[in-house]
Parts: sequence; structure tokens; C-alpha cells
Amino acid sequence: MEIFPGINIDISLSLIVGIMVKMLMLILLFLSIIMVRQEALMDRVVNLPMGNTLKTLVWVFFVMTLILTTIVVIA
Repeated sequence: MEIFPGINIDISLSLIVGIMVKMLMLILLFLSIIMVRQEALMDRVVNLPMGNTLKTLVWVFFVMTLILTTIVVIA
């Protein structure tokens, strides 16, 4: 597909989906960082003790999202 004269750019559905998946993974990583921060603030600011299970769950989600995002963005 020639968008500009003399410049031939091949845009396929696979390319568009790949870019959208990478953007989605980066957004999920950003949201998981926010979850970790919110969990840390609930202990200090609200004085609502969070259980170790929830802390572990939030950190595991962050680490798994970080690993998956790294794999998807590099690949």
C-alpha cells in the first residue's frame, strides 16, 4: 500500500495487532505498578493492615506482568 508517493509501506493486520498487544502489555505493567503502590500506601496512610496473602498476590502479579511484558515487547 502506497500512502505517500515513492514510499512503500506494508501495513498488515498482524503488524497492527502486534503493536496493540505491546501497548496493552505496557498499560498492564503500568497498572500493576500502581497496584503495588496502592497496597503500600494502605498500610501507612489508612492504617488498614493488609494481609501477607494480598501483598504476595500483588507482588506476584507485578513480577509476572513484568516478565510477560519483557517477553512480548522484545519478541
